[in-house]
Amino acid sequence: MGRSLRWLGVIALLGLGCGGGGGGPCMPSADISGTWSGPTSGDDVARGNPGTVSAAITQDSCTLGGTWNFSFGDALLDKSLEITGSAPETTAVQLDLKQCNGAAGSCSTVAPCDIRASGTLVSPTEISGTYMTVENCSFSESGSFDITLRARLTPTPLTTPTGVPTLPFPTVTPTP
Repeated sequence: MGRSLRWLGVIALLGLGCGGGGGGPCMPSADISGTWSGPTSGDDVARGNPGTVSAAITQDSCTLGGTWNFSFGDALLDKSLEITGSAPETTAVQLDLKQCNGAAGSCSTVAPCDIRASGTLVSPTEISGTYMTVENCSFSESGSFDITLRARLTPTPLTTPTGVPTLPFPTVTPTP
């Protein structure tokens, strides 16, 4: 009986040590923040006409954000989308996209249609993959993309106060 209780205790401690249940902190494999662009092809809405993807991806530790833009020869086919998602923990990159419906194409409001861009981080400066509508869409769209990093996004520096008064050095008077 005593031996059984000891084994039960060991098993319980091992279970606690493993954390049981996942949900731990993310471990990004790469920083994909920056401006990216490249060709898109096979887009079934653009009827196979080649286009361009340009994206500004932000990454705050484990969270992705930013904008994704499709540009085709016909402006009626162009789209601006909001990016959400999680930072890649492997070479697999997944971006969730929602079409921007705000004034002048801003992302202040987005459509309920979900488009997923799934790609592979081919190198630190190239993502290649496909995109397709996944749910809540009144249309179907899919295609492929191959984008390369054009520039890293740099954080906005904090402003430094100007006109900070300087204190004069104290005068030292020798003692006689």
